[in-house]
Amino acid sequence: MINIYLIINKAVFPNMFYVGKTRNSLEERFQEHVYETGLLGKAIIYYGTRNFAIELLEIDNTIEESYKKEDFYIKKFKSHFKDGNGYNMKYETSENGVPLYESLPDNIKSIVLENIKCKRAWNFGIKCLPEIKNKIKETRKHRSLLGKYKDSYGHKHTEKTKKIISSIKKDYYKTHNPHNKCKWEVIFPDGTKETIHDLHKWCKEHMFNYSCVRSAAQKRYKTRNGYVFKKIG
Repeated sequence: MINIYLIINKAVFPNMFYVGKTRNSLEERFQEHVYETGLLGKAIIYYGTRNFAIELLEIDNTIEESYKKEDFYIKKFKSHFKDGNGYNMKYETSENGVPLYESLPDNIKSIVLENIKCKRAWNFGIKCLPEIKNKIKETRKHRSLLGKYKDSYGHKHTEKTKKIISSIKKDYYKTHNPHNKCKWEVIFPDGTKETIHDLHKWCKEHMFNYSCVRSAAQKRYKTRNGYVFKKIG
């Protein structure tokens, strides 16, 4: 079952929207958006979570159906950022209504479908093609010229600044353990527990997104796909 949802920014008039889909609960998905770096995540940080509402639009049974319905609602609410009324960055289907992943090579398509099935980001484990990297680079340049980024975007640190940052990090780790030396506890959906010493390695072995798991362990939100994570040392 795949939930199609709508997020509404009530702090602006007219309201701005974001349409998405998830296999998780709406509450868990919203908390994930809070810590994302896209347009929606930045808007939530700027306006505050209390000014946003999330509601269920419909429930779909298949991946193909959910992609088409997500695009239908993006167009209905005009939530694509190019329409100036929302935070969606892209459509999920081509002009003829076919999910974009259908045009990918079979070996990559199988990874995408497995990621969706396991509730991971669709592009998890897929290397970015050179032409896609160039497109991202050009998009960032364009957004920078439009003033969408801070003034420091694209600037390189001076050697003096690098030394200051290095000194601050060294002082920090005198009293704090690096993330790969901390101890973590994971509680599986069946109730079994496991102590983890290298969270990054564990996430890679179990095909989890490290940043999302670490956020869950630091109690930004309670669970991740039925797993409970705790930092214990």
